Amino acid sequence: MEYFPRIVQSVDELPEPIGLAVRRVQPEPCIGYIVVIPPQQYAVPGRFWWLNLPYNWRHTPHRTLIFGDEQLTIIAAPPDGTLSTTVIP
Repeated sequence: MEYFPRIVQSVDELPEPIGLAVRRVQPEPCIGYIVVIPPQQYAVPGRFWWLNLPYNWRHTPHRTLIFGDEQLTIIAAPPDGTLSTTVIP
C-alpha cells in the first residue's frame, strides 16, 4: 500500500481511466508535473448532540494532480470507480 505522494514521469504510467481523463483536459506537451496522491484516512472529532465520541475517520480518494503551463487539473478517483475532474485555470 502506498502512503506518500509520488511524481510520475508520463501519462502512460497512470492507470488507463485516469490517463484518458488527463488526455481529455490537458495536452501532453503542456504537462509539467504529475503527482499521484494515494488515498488517506485521518481522525476527526466525533460529535453527536448527546454524546462525544473520541474520533471518526475521514477517507480521502485517490487523487492525481497535473500541473500544466496554464492550469492545474485534479482528478479524484473514489473507490466506487467514478472519476471527478476539477480544472483550475
